Amino acid sequence: MDFQTLITWNGTLYYDQITELEDGTLRIKVKFLRNEKEKIKSINTSSISPNDELSIFQLDFPTIVSYLVIDEAYTSLQDSEVFDGEIFRVYKKSRYLDFIQAQTYALEIEPQKSYTHYQIPTMDYVIDVVSFVEPIITQIDD
Repeated sequence: MDFQTLITWNGTLYYDQITELEDGTLRIKVKFLRNEKEKIKSINTSSISPNDELSIFQLDFPTIVSYLVIDEAYTSLQDSEVFDGEIFRVYKKSRYLDFIQAQTYALEIEPQKSYTHYQIPTMDYVIDVVSFVEPIITQIDD
């Protein structure tokens, strides 16, 4: 599965875990609850019933330039930012990309590459990742 597929999905994401692996991989696990019109969005994962369509996804970023985690209560969307997707987002223009360009030498070190801003807005945290490569996405079956 690729990130371009995920950006077409609608539903609710719940933060599960972020891990920095020894090889430099950033691993993000989220719980995905697919929305249906007759269902009410759940506020916390403990109130999700076993009958709900809950899936766990692992996103592995083999290399990253930067990542940021912000409590979702303190974030806002800016009109000047441009992105595709709803619950998984790919930014074409963002303040975070501007920050990375101003504060890192990433493009000077890797001039033949370009990086992408990915965002995973969960019910608890908004996770922003800037990476030269698309994440490897795995659905984890419990």
